[in-house]
Amino acid sequence: MVTDYPILGELIAPNNILEIDVSTREQALDAMLERLVEVEPDRESIRHELLEREAMASTALGLGVAVPHIRTARVDDWAFAFARNRRGLEWDSMDGQPVTMVFMLLANQRYALTFVKVISQIVRFVKDGQNRLALVEAGPEELVEALRRIGK
Repeated sequence: MVTDYPILGELIAPNNILEIDVSTREQALDAMLERLVEVEPDRESIRHELLEREAMASTALGLGVAVPHIRTARVDDWAFAFARNRRGLEWDSMDGQPVTMVFMLLANQRYALTFVKVISQIVRFVKDGQNRLALVEAGPEELVEALRRIGK
């Protein structure tokens, strides 16, 4: 399938897939940003932007999933990470359930028209119960393969 936007499954790098054991949303964001953003001042600015976004409305979708996302001048293109936190995090989810799977998406501001299309790939993927189950139960290799199916 040819699109004018990236397929998320093709963006995921194995080193951007994390198993985390944290107790707050902020700690989860920090762990993911450490992998995605090399420069400390950029990381802090992006963290601030993400928290501002969360203050407007939670990015928790329900079903144990959150998708923190922003468009920012602090990244050159697209950056995508996934974290699994088995004990669950309070994230102001619509269904009140703790978040165990976090999909972080950062994009340059020039992607205004395609940003929502890319986020929708995650939403469609996690709406499928078999995909969510695969993400919960998968070992490291299977987790990479499951995430590579996003958007396909």
